Amino acid sequence: GWGASRVADKDPRLAFTVVDKDGNATKPTLSPRNANTMWILHFLHHLAEGGTAGFVMATGELSNGEVARLQVRRALVEQDYVDCIVQLPGQLFANTQIPCALWFLSKARDGRTGQRRRLGEVLFLDARKLGALIPGSRKQKQFTAEEIERIAAVYRTFKREGRPEEVKGFCAVADQEAIAEHRFALTPGRYV
Repeated sequence: GWGASRVADKDPRLAFTVVDKDGNATKPTLSPRNANTMWILHFLHHLAEGGTAGFVMATGELSNGEVARLQVRRALVEQDYVDCIVQLPGQLFANTQIPCALWFLSKARDGRTGQRRRLGEVLFLDARKLGALIPGSRKQKQFTAEEIERIAAVYRTFKREGRPEEVKGFCAVADQEAIAEHRFALTPGRYV
């Protein structure tokens, strides 16, 4: 394991509250096999009020059914921290072939920071069909500037103006009820 048992109970990153299987509020249980949940809690803990954090995480974290990881994902959605998920194509990073996703967590979803109020909704973008192999490479892909702008423009619209127009197979906004129906899986393909 990665050392979950060595994380102190008083670690401030564990001040985040989750709901256990009996419906009780409690500190999150950390997965002994995978540190992704702790990384997510680390980003959230260090995020300033009114701030947004974006980070890359393996796609498996979007829908992993392990109780500890599902608990945190559910709490992130229910407490309105998950702003946007962008699923990326495989082969995008030189050091790994695995598909990854961009997570955007935000403490600026209530409309008080000049952005529009987005409570109860999450933007999902499926960018798996975007990108092409780098010329001369058989292993690594890249996005064009236009593809990056296409993704960024949809997210800007979501944050500033309103729900972007749904594009089947590419982008959609889901509310918390729809996400709960999918057992808090955050895989964009379920929503777009």
